[in-house]
Amino acid sequence: MARLWQTGFELQSVADAVEFELGTGTGAKSINTNASFLRSGAASLRVNPTTDYWFFAHQFRASATSKVWTRVYLYITTLPGSNTSFISLSATAGGDSIGQIQLNTTGALQLGYYNGSFTAVGSASAALNTG
Repeated sequence: MARLWQTGFELQSVADAVEFELGTGTGAKSINTNASFLRSGAASLRVNPTTDYWFFAHQFRASATSKVWTRVYLYITTLPGSNTSFISLSATAGGDSIGQIQLNTTGALQLGYYNGSFTAVGSASAALNTG
């Protein structure tokens, strides 16, 4: 199967519609070019959320029945003050999530979905370290 879309935020812009749509979460967003925090390429997105969500969106499938594989690299500087979702897959734009991953205040990752509130599925991961 061919890759449909990927971003490394290499266009180095936080303007909507450059390579993604930025969401409405509260908090600072910026492009990071500090090599100490990059996995590959020259840039990454840095987000400092002040609410329990912050997102960017990209629609790459017209059908909700398509299979989707996703990968993300996460660098945690400081643990969040409340459980914060950072990946959400939805079947429709603006719809409830069919899959979501939260970073908990303990540093653990939790799989679940959102249907009015976050519902956990399975057990949380071991805690991730900051830095």
